[in-house]
Amino acid sequence: MHFAVSSTAFRKIPIEQVIGFAIQGKFTLEFSSGLPYRADMVDIYRNADIPRLPHNYFPAPKEPFVLNLASLIDEISAKSLEHCRQGLLLAKMANAPFYSVHAGYCIDPPSKELGQKLNAKQTQSREKHWERFMENLRALLIEAKKHDVKLVIENNVFAAFNRQEDGSVPLLCVEHEEIKKMLSELKNLPLGVLIDTGHLKVSAQTLGFNTDEFVRAVAPHVTAIHHSDNDGSADTNGAIHESYWFLEYMPLFKEAHHVLEVHDQSLQDIQRQRELLMKACENE
Repeated sequence: MHFAVSSTAFRKIPIEQVIGFAIQGKFTLEFSSGLPYRADMVDIYRNADIPRLPHNYFPAPKEPFVLNLASLIDEISAKSLEHCRQGLLLAKMANAPFYSVHAGYCIDPPSKELGQKLNAKQTQSREKHWERFMENLRALLIEAKKHDVKLVIENNVFAAFNRQEDGSVPLLCVEHEEIKKMLSELKNLPLGVLIDTGHLKVSAQTLGFNTDEFVRAVAPHVTAIHHSDNDGSADTNGAIHESYWFLEYMPLFKEAHHVLEVHDQSLQDIQRQRELLMKACENE
């Protein structure tokens, strides 16, 4: 089983020490969005003597912005595109098989609202945002093919507190139908899917759709999985236990990259959860 740990497991620890933990624990490290800006972060990533994956908003830029590949604000769209081009290059540098990034939004929230209630209102049609998302993905997939890596898109999380007044969902690729639409429009390209199980649990509870149907619909296209748990109301990145709902699906994803995306873990915590996932993967 391909196993990695997100840097979010060590949110309050300097990255040099986190790399040391990865060496000690013998796991791949996903350099993720929560890492703060440092002028030398790319050099740290490049020189880290560990297997590593670049994810989403890594490395954090000096001037923060919300990464949104579906933004109709040209400046944000261009910044997002350039950031993801860098992510693909970072994957190639580390001989990583992919760079993963969140699907786009139909709104442009300020960065301080991410993970909380989004107050931004959707002003343009979903179709226009979708067109921009596809346009940017096509450009990135040209880069991915050139670097011989995959571009992997993560399902967004939609919590009840983010319902729009008209009941619409201002985030793309929350449900499997839109993920399948993306794959259909961009077929025969180096594109994959990342299932975030915490996102999926919350979105399914909010919108009332079936998680089993989602998982089985996208399973053939899954490159990676983010593992965490929550109570279904918000994405809290809680640790996984024997009751973790996704364990029954692990045999479907023996070749996928399994990333533990839980907050503030010890090496002992990580090892316990790694063993839990490995055991579930072997069950038939």
